[in-house]
This record gives sequence, C-alpha cells and structure tokens, in this order.
Amino acid sequence: MGRASWGWLLSLVLFAAVSGCWAEQLEGRRGVWGWIRIGQGAVPNEWARVGLFNSSRALLKEVTTDSTGAFSLGALNAGEYLLEVTLPGFKAAQEPINVLRSEQQPLLIVLQPECDGARPVAGILDARIPPAARGEFEKAEEQLRGNRADRARRHLEKAVKLHDAYPAAWRLLAQLDLDREKLDDAEQRLKRAAEFEPGHPDALELEGMLCNRRNQPGEAAEALERSLESKAHCWRAQFELARAYLSLKSFARALPFARGALADHGGPFPEAHVLLGNILLNLKDYAGAARQFAAFLKLAPRSPSAEQARQVLQQMKAAGISVD
Repeated sequence: MGRASWGWLLSLVLFAAVSGCWAEQLEGRRGVWGWIRIGQGAVPNEWARVGLFNSSRALLKEVTTDSTGAFSLGALNAGEYLLEVTLPGFKAAQEPINVLRSEQQPLLIVLQPECDGARPVAGILDARIPPAARGEFEKAEEQLRGNRADRARRHLEKAVKLHDAYPAAWRLLAQLDLDREKLDDAEQRLKRAAEFEPGHPDALELEGMLCNRRNQPGEAAEALERSLESKAHCWRAQFELARAYLSLKSFARALPFARGALADHGGPFPEAHVLLGNILLNLKDYAGAARQFAAFLKLAPRSPSAEQARQVLQQMKAAGISVD
C-alpha cells in the first residue's frame, strides 16, 4: 500500500478511546497544580492569574483559574521555581516550589484583601450567593475530587435550588451532564448559566464540547477559539478544538492544539496521542503518527481502540514505515 493512501486509516482509531468522566481530577498529576481561594471563608475564585517564574524571575508560564478555583501549570523539569498569584483587590501571594519528583502535592493558596473591608471585584464569586448555596457548591467540589459524580450532582442541584442565579453551579452541572452524554440537559444548564454570566470562557469550552458531541465542528471551533482567548493553556479546550478542526479536515490548524493539549495536560493522556496520531496521519507524517499510536498503546493497551491501533502499526510496518 502506498503512503499516499494512508488517510483512510483515520476512521480506525478516531476518538474511540475518548471516554470517562471529564470532571477534572487533579490528584496524581505531574507538575504544579492546585486551588486558589479568597478570604477567611476560602471561597473558590476564578480569574486569578497564576504565574510561574524560574530562579532568575523570568516568567515561564501564566494561566488563570477556572470556575472552581483550580489551576494547572503542567509538567515541569526538576528545579527551583516561584509561583505568584495575583488578583485585583487582594495581596499578591508567592510560593517557592522545589520540583524534585514527577508527582507533586497540590497547592492551596488563600488570597487576602489588600485592606480591611475590601469588596470583591470582577471574577470573584458573587458575594450575594447565600452561604448555604455556596456550601453546597463546595461540597460538590469535594465529591468531585473523590470521583463521586453522583453525590456532587446532588449538592449542585441543591445549590441552584437555594440560589438560582449561580452560574458556576449551572456550568458544573452542565459538565456532569456531558460526562453522562445527557446533551439536551447540558444545553439547558448552559443556557441557565449564560442568563447570569454570558460569554464565560468555561461555558464556551463546554459549548464547544457539546457541539463536538453533536457533530457540529464548525460551531464547536468557534466557541472553543473564543474560550482559549482567555484560557490559552487549557488542555481540554485545546483537545476539543483539535477534534473540531480534524472533523473539518483542517489538519494543519488542528496540529498545534493537539500538541498543546498533550503538553499542558501534565500527565498521561492516551486520547491525545490517538488524536495527534490521526492528525499527523492526514498530514502524511507517517513516522510521527506511528510514534503517537505506539505511545497510546503503551499507556492504554486494553483500550477498546488498542487492537485497531495495533493493526494500523502493523500495516505501517509492512509498508516500510518505521514504528519504533
């Protein structure tokens, strides 16, 4: 079989391995990650800027926290670093980090107001949310960290029942619906979130995921591009955008986002190797595609797509393509 005809192999492995709960479980990741909270009540905070500096105070990477206050800076080389968290109206927080192991313990950083009586500013969880509703949201976060999605859902439903104007809770419910493939329910949750906080980057990311599930790659790409304007290093949004561009046969546009998702994920990501392999296959980088499929098999040898990937590699080898 000539190399020019390898494009048909795309259908063999495309996305069959993409499964499981998308609720981000940060435990066990490589690199620097954790949560940002504000004030004495340790309220989850989004839009805090988290910068990573080397020992010479040169900025290496910068991200913003998501709606749960979580951040991830991905895998790092061993060495000394400085983490700096900033948010208008609050004292900057600095945390020296010594990366010695491949797996780091999570960081919990609590920001304090610059002065007594300082009021929350843009990006801080709405102070009008009743403590009871906020408490249910925090319980949901805790359940998700323990991979207990059903319990988390119950707490979130209580939160929005106590306070309907709670966009972060609606978004998290939408994410859980997507995990269960309840696409219509997810759409309704996102609409509720948009009523109170339109154009939020987390909502745009979820909208893109929803459109991908509905085989609407054009709409998905538009939403995800907008999301990444504020969340440039979000691995999930990059992964979904690469999926959308692959479906649109925009292989060159898909490539940097697939690579970015793999780099920023900060841990084993077999699905991204499958995705990147398919993109490289269509760009006729057969050796690169073979490496990605081999990496996928190493990470997920019992995946439903594993046998198909093995067949692809065997056929590549028979055609004289190096698969080592």
